[in-house]
Amino acid sequence: MLVNYNIYKCDRCSNDIEEAWPMVINDINHYCYECGFLMDIIDSKEYLRHSGFGLMPNIKAAVHNGEVVLWTTKKPPWETPDSTYRKTKAYRLWRKEVFERDGYVCRHCGSDKDIQAHHIKPFAKYKKLRFKVSNGLTLCDRCHKEEHKRMKMGGRNERSVSNQ
Repeated sequence: MLVNYNIYKCDRCSNDIEEAWPMVINDINHYCYECGFLMDIIDSKEYLRHSGFGLMPNIKAAVHNGEVVLWTTKKPPWETPDSTYRKTKAYRLWRKEVFERDGYVCRHCGSDKDIQAHHIKPFAKYKKLRFKVSNGLTLCDRCHKEEHKRMKMGGRNERSVSNQ
């Protein structure tokens, strides 16, 4: 006895979908699982389960900029952690320019030992000011720690701002 076996075309990408393969049927349309996920017809769990990735531990899927993205880290790849920016050429240049402007000495105590570039407006909160030299201040390690304590306790950053 012969069985009728259909091969459909995905109505979005035109790829073949064999009848035995998972597909998304929406009224009269047939979609492959990737297109169903891209079109937000199915969720990431269902996409992963039927795409063969569902058994991999900690894998996540999302649609970003019109593409399916898979990852295993805590954050998706497009959410760059702040620490990554501190390893860039732009950050090193900002730091150097802050030091040069301040004569390589702490603006609070005048020390030239263990100097660091401090962000007056916090690095994480003011992303547009990250590489503005006017938002930087040269501080020694001790003064830098004191400044962050003051900021953490809710104190205003008046000392840093007034020393610009």
